[in-house]
Amino acid sequence: MNFLRRPVCILIVFCCCILTSYGQTDKWVGTWTMEYKPWPTTNGIKLQLQIGKPERDMLYPAQLKVIYSPFSGTYEVLLAKKNDNQLGIGRAKYPVEESPFHLGAWMLYLNGTLNYQAKGAPELSLQRMWINSHELYMQGLYADDEMYAYMKDLLRELLSRKDIVLKKQNNIPWQHRDTRRILHPEADSIYFGIYDKVDVYDSIVPLSIRDEDAIDKDTVTLLLNGKQLLDKSFISETGRTLQLPLDSGINIVTLFADNYGRLPPNTGAFKVKTTTGAYMFDFTDRSNMYATFLVAQLNRLPRKPVKDTVKTVAANTTGEGNNIPLTGSDVKDGTGRIDVTVSGTGNTTGQQVVAADKTDIKHIQGRNAGHPVKDSIRTSLLRPVDDKRIAERHTSLLEKINVQQADVTFELWDDAAEDGDSISIRMNGLEVVTGFPVKRQRQQLKVTLQQGENRLIMLADNLGSIPPNTAVMRIVAGALRKYVTIKTDLQQNNMLLIIYEPEADTTGKQ
Repeated sequence: MNFLRRPVCILIVFCCCILTSYGQTDKWVGTWTMEYKPWPTTNGIKLQLQIGKPERDMLYPAQLKVIYSPFSGTYEVLLAKKNDNQLGIGRAKYPVEESPFHLGAWMLYLNGTLNYQAKGAPELSLQRMWINSHELYMQGLYADDEMYAYMKDLLRELLSRKDIVLKKQNNIPWQHRDTRRILHPEADSIYFGIYDKVDVYDSIVPLSIRDEDAIDKDTVTLLLNGKQLLDKSFISETGRTLQLPLDSGINIVTLFADNYGRLPPNTGAFKVKTTTGAYMFDFTDRSNMYATFLVAQLNRLPRKPVKDTVKTVAANTTGEGNNIPLTGSDVKDGTGRIDVTVSGTGNTTGQQVVAADKTDIKHIQGRNAGHPVKDSIRTSLLRPVDDKRIAERHTSLLEKINVQQADVTFELWDDAAEDGDSISIRMNGLEVVTGFPVKRQRQQLKVTLQQGENRLIMLADNLGSIPPNTAVMRIVAGALRKYVTIKTDLQQNNMLLIIYEPEADTTGKQ
């Protein structure tokens, strides 16, 4: 039997070597740790980053732990490969567990890249994106219980300023059921930086990339299926257009913000135009604000047979005007915006659908936030009301908006903590809603404007548990998408001045 044991042992050793070698083929995968001691005699702040196996060798699910007793926080995050030596860090660090307080928006300080260094033991060093916001720096320091203010200050100092260098401990990939929701957003509402996939039939699609805001030296890097198309390229308002050759199946387009330019944040965006529609992916969306990267999924499908298309057109053509029902792709909300231009044939004109977004770090909403359940959509029946609070309080003008459509939708939500705020809304002396609760979930109100000037006044019914009464409102009127921040109290109202002038009829019809 001895002569059989030796080959078996050799085979086992050989298999172990293969498995070990396989585990080491991806240098990013495994557990990375560091400890930072604010003072030599105190306990240290421990960081642990576990990186899982990548999707398509580009997108890595990861879990970050921050421990500084009694504080403990566990966060899920998406990492994206920018090049062989850099991983971009996703904007959303979703808190699975945080106790006894929340770090909240301070996790934005970790936006940037992890740079790989092989000095004996491999290391990951954090290269932050520049965020110099006093409002962000002071946010939440004295919230919750003030007894933790000093501990919060030390944690904030590490997250925002101190060197962070993680050393590799092992090559064991992070495994958890949540890796699926990080990499496949279609199945979950939390936005980690990946847009829902878009079905296309084109083998080559034009991609136009531009700066959506002031020209301030923003640079971006663009990858298609891991191949670099642009490297630290300046972008402008006029932009540039690239032709993207698509493989069959899923194609991953990743846009990295290299910097925030002179005016933070980076305001780059790209639009992909296909036969199924035009899709916008934009750093200026609230859910992508200060993000290091965003990811688009273009799913190339075989073209539908021509005869089937002809049958569909024939079946849906309705006499005069030959108006064909429009079709389009589902739009994900809260994950950043997708502008979908859907077009038919005949006399049908394009329509634009813009998905909304969500900014709160702890509860980043996705599909459900952008598509409210049916009972949250209200068509308001306006009636006269004498609200003395309009005369008794000061009313400040938020914005003047010009529209060409009478029907307007207002989306309202609380982008901070849901704290029991409620508001009343009046338009031209008529009641839109009274005692309307402001929730994390988006709620919609639909109204019809009168021609000319419309005064929309928001009044605080209370201050909630965290004064003042705050909310975010998104105004949707035709192709117009406008965001305003509402901040009211028991002394001040907010007002929107909406000017409705119908679009001139150029058809010549009487």
